[in-house]
Amino acid sequence: MGHVDPDRGARLVRAMAAAGVSVTHLARFCECSPATVSNWRKGHEISASQLANIQKYLKISIDWLLFGRNTKMTEADLSLISQIRQLPEHQQRAVEQLIENLLSDEELEQ
Repeated sequence: MGHVDPDRGARLVRAMAAAGVSVTHLARFCECSPATVSNWRKGHEISASQLANIQKYLKISIDWLLFGRNTKMTEADLSLISQIRQLPEHQQRAVEQLIENLLSDEELEQ
């Protein structure tokens, strides 16, 4: 089982309460069981695709939900993350390496 973060769970509980969303409603939107949502509310890990669903439904920042920061991820950010996550693991590593190389090249040019 993955890392449990009670603070993340508390932020989800707070966001759901603020939006007036029940466990059942969020589970229906995310196409998962109410037990899964209950686990998230206890701080259990949430997949990237489900984070995108939660962000969309509750209109909250993923960065805020995960880390308590108020940085807003855009739809383009979420779309890119979702696309990368759909790749096989070896291709995800290749994308990560490409980004690191591009950033390294940019630093050398400066």
